[in-house]
Amino acid sequence: MLSERILTFHSIQLWKLSEDNKEYERFKTMLSGHLKNSINLTQLNVSLLADKADSLRGKPYVVVIHDGSDIRKPESKKLESLGWVKDLDGKWIRGYGSFNSVLVDVKTARLELLRCTPYSNGDPLFVSKQEAKDYEQGQLKDATRRKEIEALLDSKQHYNLESITRDHIASVHQAIKAASPDCLIIHVLDRGFDDEALFDYITDLGDYFVIRMRKHRKDEQGEKLIVKDLEAEMVKDYDKVVFNEKTYCQAQGRFEWGAWKGYGITRVRFTTKSGAAIFKEPLLLGSNLEIKGRLMALLIFELYMHRAKIESVFRFLKQVLGWEDFLVRDWETIKNLIAFGFYIGGFFFEIEHELTKDPTVQWLAQLGGAKGKVTRGFVMKGLTKLLVVESVNRFRKQNNISDEQVQAVLKRFTLLKNFS
Repeated sequence: MLSERILTFHSIQLWKLSEDNKEYERFKTMLSGHLKNSINLTQLNVSLLADKADSLRGKPYVVVIHDGSDIRKPESKKLESLGWVKDLDGKWIRGYGSFNSVLVDVKTARLELLRCTPYSNGDPLFVSKQEAKDYEQGQLKDATRRKEIEALLDSKQHYNLESITRDHIASVHQAIKAASPDCLIIHVLDRGFDDEALFDYITDLGDYFVIRMRKHRKDEQGEKLIVKDLEAEMVKDYDKVVFNEKTYCQAQGRFEWGAWKGYGITRVRFTTKSGAAIFKEPLLLGSNLEIKGRLMALLIFELYMHRAKIESVFRFLKQVLGWEDFLVRDWETIKNLIAFGFYIGGFFFEIEHELTKDPTVQWLAQLGGAKGKVTRGFVMKGLTKLLVVESVNRFRKQNNISDEQVQAVLKRFTLLKNFS
């Protein structure tokens, strides 16, 4: 029932989805985690991941993209555990964070949604790396917070983005290996996760990674580490390339590769046909895959560029499913609503490869307003109309409303006269 309402209204606002206050309270209780049969974050993630992992049997390798997406609530003040996130201009506003994992088929570009973890740096259980460091060095001035952190560290109830990232990577690894032990797993992350401890963690699992490195890195003493000249280089011409949804014709890519601190490094620059740089700064990609030649250097770059596909997931969840629209205040319900929206969104990415083949999906898109173009958005709109029709039919049946009564109402209260 809840999933049907979310699809109908393109929103996760519980009040908007509810027919009355009684149903609102029922939905809220179902998401609160207070009941045995409540919808909760852990169950959703376990179910979603297990289902996808089982379909990977026999696959020689898989590519998993991990990335965060901020849930922005700039006008909110009273939401429980409300934290701080950055808006599109880089300014700090109120909101929550989410860390997400999706599977990408590099041959077909098909996406499978695997796991979603909402979090908040405003949650008392959230202890950032800097806060933990200040506590350990005795530099945390807030006495109350010092006691809170001490208790959290003792009970191991604390979390931060680092622990969430490792939990995702470990959970994905365990699920896929349980279904397909010989499958190679490649984790792709952006530069916000450039951390040698994470490099080692993934390597120790027996998995591989491609992670964009920060322009300037620092060693343990705070000294800047800059990757200088690499061993090999090649230039490749492209008739057409697409970066950040912008197409460039007659572009040129310059690739350098080598080893640094035991890891493979690929540095990539792209220029337009006029010689202007496409990237503001070169892409510096680190990996525990050994890069011995141009084919591996190209592979590292192509694997990283698949990371952009997760942005389409976030846009769909926010623009079509109303991922940021919730109005409930308690943190547990908020977490479960965000995860539930992710779970529902997974269905539309699951059927994406069927969009242009399945006749049912085609007429559903046409119902949604498509004029020959079958997309997730049009399918969603068509499904919305279908759900409304089904809801109306159920209401008519329950209240014994005849076709003649419907026609009479339409003729009386609308300008249209012919409904045949």
